[in-house]
Amino acid sequence: MRKFFKTIKATTLHDVVAIAATHDETGAPTIQLYFQPEGLDVCSIVLSYSDTDKGGAARDRFLESLNPESVTKIIAPALALASGVIGGES
Repeated sequence: MRKFFKTIKATTLHDVVAIAATHDETGAPTIQLYFQPEGLDVCSIVLSYSDTDKGGAARDRFLESLNPESVTKIIAPALALASGVIGGES
């Protein structure tokens, strides 16, 4: 059975939940990352893959490879950008 989610304990982001899913409109494979930075509500980032068997396989491999360092590299730039827009600190 294919694993469809993973919880990663990222020290600066607390828990990050990664879910293998499909895009609602296109059906393309995605990974949805959910996290709750200090001072904010639950946030999410969606990573999309090509709508092919290879895209689905790449998504599944990437989900399995996620670790605290990789999720921090993905999420930190988005938090920095959001911080500048909303005027807070990430």
